[in-house]
Amino acid sequence: MPICAGVLVLAGLFLLSMPVFAAFFSFNIFAALSLMGPQMLSIIAVSILDSVTTSELVTIPLFVL
Repeated sequence: MPICAGVLVLAGLFLLSMPVFAAFFSFNIFAALSLMGPQMLSIIAVSILDSVTTSELVTIPLFVL
């Protein structure tokens, strides 16, 4: 049942014409907070910082430019 609810929430965000990256990001934040509580925010912040500073991912925006 939770999977169906998640699919419906994402479909609703898409129907509101929210961009895909923003819909997935907001859904992931909401799901993490509801499943693991407020301590998950620090884990998400560290994860985002680690993925932004990865040298393999830095080349993608430079290639697009």
